[in-house]
Amino acid sequence: MYVGEMDNWAATTNRMAARNLLTAIDARTLLPTAATLPEWDGAQASATAFWTEAAGDTRVSDGFRAIAAANSRHTRLSS
Repeated sequence: MYVGEMDNWAATTNRMAARNLLTAIDARTLLPTAATLPEWDGAQASATAFWTEAAGDTRVSDGFRAIAAANSRHTRLSS
């Protein structure tokens, strides 16, 4: 069993971060495991689509659009 398998991944990571069990460095270096590998391509595609849309959305600030553009490039490079 892996972290997040039993319940919501975001809630799990928030609990881990609150207990100092997950750091920002950990979050940037997470890789698929045998249990999560089948979902990885779909998650990457969803993340890229989200960040690409956010980068072009004029309803958000210029600063956040710049962050979104960088994240979109990063998720594309990960494929």
